[in-house]
Amino acid sequence: MVETVGKFYSSMHNKPKIYLMLSILSVLLLFLSVVKRFYTITLWEESIDVIWVPTLLLIFTLPFLNIVEIIKNPDENNLLHWLALVFNVLSMYLLLRHLGIGLL
Repeated sequence: MVETVGKFYSSMHNKPKIYLMLSILSVLLLFLSVVKRFYTITLWEESIDVIWVPTLLLIFTLPFLNIVEIIKNPDENNLLHWLALVFNVLSMYLLLRHLGIGLL
């Protein structure tokens, strides 16, 4: 019982680092998907590159996960969650610029 609690406690402290690494990965995947062409699939008569599927999933889900963690733990040091959120906002901005949707 104590070993499982220790593993759970350890994984809870690694969550901000994992979210930060995934946010950096989403920015890198975005740059890679903009620059390079990959295998194309057709879905509902729309053709997209395969690399866009994980990129879009990361870009649109990670901000919500980071915001939830910031709201759930307001007393803790949330610096890594905030940094990951900055990377998420940056990747969303770059994606919108790439798609031609200008907000600024």
